[in-house]
Amino acid sequence: MRITSKDYNLNFIQTHPVNDNTDNLKSYIYTFRSPKTKLNYVLTAGLHENDFFAIKLDKRSNNRYSKVINKGDVGNILVTCAKVIPLLLKMFPNASFGFY
Repeated sequence: MRITSKDYNLNFIQTHPVNDNTDNLKSYIYTFRSPKTKLNYVLTAGLHENDFFAIKLDKRSNNRYSKVINKGDVGNILVTCAKVIPLLLKMFPNASFGFY
């Protein structure tokens, strides 16, 4: 399968430790904008034990799935989300990833 979608500019915003009762140790926050949907997206990469990252898109939005699927720009959005993997692998060369 060949992916022909283009990615968008991914902007690093911040990193912060998580002090709740979850397994999430630290979060890396990124944003990007889709010119096609005219929406801003927030991507969170949550670091867990054993260098595992859970990649989440707009985790606080009630309609986060609709913002991705129903706007007609799924390929570009997913390619942009995957763009965070090489960035995190520079800091965590043995990391594993999952998408939520």
